Amino acid sequence: MGKTSTPVRILITDSSLLQHPDLKPVIDGLIEQGHTVDTNDELSKYHFVAGPNCWYVVPEVAGLFDLAIKQARKIAGIEKKAVPKKEKAAKVPKVKKPKKTKPTQEVLPE
Repeated sequence: MGKTSTPVRILITDSSLLQHPDLKPVIDGLIEQGHTVDTNDELSKYHFVAGPNCWYVVPEVAGLFDLAIKQARKIAGIEKKAVPKKEKAAKVPKVKKPKKTKPTQEVLPE
């Protein structure tokens, strides 16, 4: 697998999940691509972990882990692109000049 252009940082709060048969191949592949996978078993003592990047992973939904990572990568890509860019000068629309027409000659009654 090649390196990814937008690496994500993944925190797993239960290191035993690294050996789960559905998660292990996905995690190993992510590490090979250059993503960071950390564990912190201390956080597993909490019943609820809140945050904008949290996903509730239990063995019953481990098969959806790959889908959750794909969504996280999309978000990481959006955040990377969201860096403010230099503003370009606004384009001023061109004003169309009226067409020149030849004057018509009126026929005077005789």
